[in-house]
Amino acid sequence: MRGNINYQVNQLWSKVDGINISKAATRKDSNIQAQNGHKVSDKVHSYNSKDEFINRAKELATYAKDNFNINDMQAISNEVIIKYIQEKIDNGLKYRSISTYISQLEKIQLGLSKFTKHKVEHFQLFTRDTLKKVRELAKANAVISKHKNRAFTNPEVIKNELKDYMKVSFELQLTHGLRVNEATFIKEDQLTENILTIQGKGGYIREIELKEDLANRLRKELKKNNGKIKIPYSTYRKYLKDAASTSNQDFNGTHGLRFNYVQKEYHERINEFKNHNEALKEISYNIGHHREEITEHYRRPSDNST
Repeated sequence: MRGNINYQVNQLWSKVDGINISKAATRKDSNIQAQNGHKVSDKVHSYNSKDEFINRAKELATYAKDNFNINDMQAISNEVIIKYIQEKIDNGLKYRSISTYISQLEKIQLGLSKFTKHKVEHFQLFTRDTLKKVRELAKANAVISKHKNRAFTNPEVIKNELKDYMKVSFELQLTHGLRVNEATFIKEDQLTENILTIQGKGGYIREIELKEDLANRLRKELKKNNGKIKIPYSTYRKYLKDAASTSNQDFNGTHGLRFNYVQKEYHERINEFKNHNEALKEISYNIGHHREEITEHYRRPSDNST
């Protein structure tokens, strides 16, 4: 497929557009089966589902471009899909949400399969079998409902095992609670003196004040890499996982560092005689959340804690 992401997604949508088309009739003629063996429509029939389809397709296309240098959605491979879902798991997304994402990916896969050009090659790249595998992966590893403390028991040991160029990103996650994509993809214009400007989820912008030593090391890494830090997620994750294994620590994804950050910062603020709500409000801003109840999820060491 040619064109920018918006154009490709619009072309993709045209292949699954089922607005004002009978879902029952489409399902009856379909040769696609759900997990329960029942026939499902190969179209998207509601405006709400259309919006979700388009948003997911744009996100997937952007992910493939940023992480695999793939500009053609028909070239999205099984590897891309696995890494995409693995990152969702590592970021602490609940299984119910990931399952919804995978259902949307199934529609995207169907849409891509309807393009005549490179049709055979496409089926060899991004397949429904892989979607079944990542659903099982998510079922086994994603957060269900029971709270699990994902903090590392000894993060400093893990940092010492990393490549030098990864340590700044690791520290940004550990000491400032950045998301993995915020810590591993940074441009020099984001850093002004000791202030790092982050644009997070939903375009939410926040400013993080770094300690002078960390700011200087970040500036040095940016200069060394022509003004940009860009560490592939899969590489970063692998090194963290290997380091955790070497030091006999559980690996619960890169998101575990945000758990470490929140728990440490919360205790420090309580020791400064701030109340519970004040502490959560300050920390929520730092990690890029609008609601304190989400930050509370990171704070609790276990389901039995208060």
